[in-house]
Amino acid sequence: MQAVATYMAVSFSGPIFSKMGIVGKDLHKKDSSEIPEAMGLVAGLVLLAFLPRDSTLFLTLVGLWIGALDDILDIRWRYKLLFSALAYLFLMAEKNTSVNLFGHLIDLHLFYHVYMILWCIWCGNAINIYAGINGIEVGQTLVIAVGLLFFTEATDALISYIFVAGALLIHNWYPASVFVGDSWCYLSGMFFVAVARHETEQLAIIMWPQVLNTLISIPELTGYKECPRHRMPKYDSKTDTLYHSGKGTLINIILWALGPMHEKKLCQLLLAMQVSGIGLAFLI
Repeated sequence: MQAVATYMAVSFSGPIFSKMGIVGKDLHKKDSSEIPEAMGLVAGLVLLAFLPRDSTLFLTLVGLWIGALDDILDIRWRYKLLFSALAYLFLMAEKNTSVNLFGHLIDLHLFYHVYMILWCIWCGNAINIYAGINGIEVGQTLVIAVGLLFFTEATDALISYIFVAGALLIHNWYPASVFVGDSWCYLSGMFFVAVARHETEQLAIIMWPQVLNTLISIPELTGYKECPRHRMPKYDSKTDTLYHSGKGTLINIILWALGPMHEKKLCQLLLAMQVSGIGLAFLI
């Protein structure tokens, strides 16, 4: 039901968004065609209809709101960080302040709230900056959600998310017919924080590519090095491949190490790396 609703909603909304001018150029194609943008907003609204009426829904809604504002108004980083931190208000009533770390249940007491605020700030932004090629935004979140199924009790919410993400990925897979925008990235980050909560160690391990990408990105994100709006790889139209642009991202480092690669193959490699995080979460 969730998958069908998402697929139809995105199919219906895409042309409408195009007519409204909510489009983006696919710079990694020879014709640099314009396709509908911010379809994560549409998929997110479908997802909200299937989530339980609890803090998971409200936190996901805040993430969707932050992403939608960024898609439409291009809000500054300081406001995205602030709004992400404020989203924790929906989890403040949490009485259990323990988390599983290194196989032990540790009570963080008041520091738990600081710890979770940092998660609210980081998770959505980490997904948002690990992007730039067809399929990677939705693909990475789909793998993370599948991985969390093994470690959390929020199975109903996760299954709904997986069906919605799977249907959205059909539209966003290479060659993409829609872009998902920041809406999907931020709602996903908040959703993962809400369902993981006390199992954030497993979430961090599954998200090891996002952790590594964040660390690599620090010099540019902090202003130590120039940080353009888009840090995507460069496109060679003659060979129809991507090559590194010199910007500080994990994607660019992989292309520097392995050489130019077709966009679809690159996405498959990145998702295989993401899947490895699920295996690591079982081992550690």
